[in-house]
Amino acid sequence: MLLVRFLLALTGMLLQAPAPNDGVNVEEPPPPPPSSEKYVGVVPGAETKNPLPAPHKGPPALIWSGFQMAPQGSRVFFQTTAAVEYEVKTADAAKGKSPTVSVFLKNCRIHLKNNRRNLDTRYFATPVRGVTATQRRKDVELRITLKEPASGTPRTEPGPDGTQFLVLEFPLGQPAAEPPAPPPPAPVQ
Repeated sequence: MLLVRFLLALTGMLLQAPAPNDGVNVEEPPPPPPSSEKYVGVVPGAETKNPLPAPHKGPPALIWSGFQMAPQGSRVFFQTTAAVEYEVKTADAAKGKSPTVSVFLKNCRIHLKNNRRNLDTRYFATPVRGVTATQRRKDVELRITLKEPASGTPRTEPGPDGTQFLVLEFPLGQPAAEPPAPPPPAPVQ
């Protein structure tokens, strides 16, 4: 009985299926309208709000890492729940490695696992290749990998609800690298 019901249902689906295209031009559906979505992340400034859940009370926490391009250069910024002491160390390129700038946020924690994700900025015209956040005992290390030697100018500014932004301004870098082109198709023999 179940098999009969299945076959009847399958026959009904086949009868309702659209007819195959017999070489007749069929109009393509119009493309979707442009997205009206706006960036809902964080940018430095006291009037912005962080869309993530608030961290628990305790030592200061890193709650956002970000990157912005500007006409005069780029900026890497970090939002913490309270003011933190920080230390900036640079390391020159050695043995085929890229130069780096490490920022240590003293007595700070990483709020969410998402804040540990790599920021990949290699396709922007900036000396910054990428940014990673790592918990180092009681401190957070923010490692900024560079494409070319450059120094970031650090500054702090207040954020919303008692938070603080640490901003590193970088000069313009080399034009963005184009992604590699796909290889040409192999000849058919």
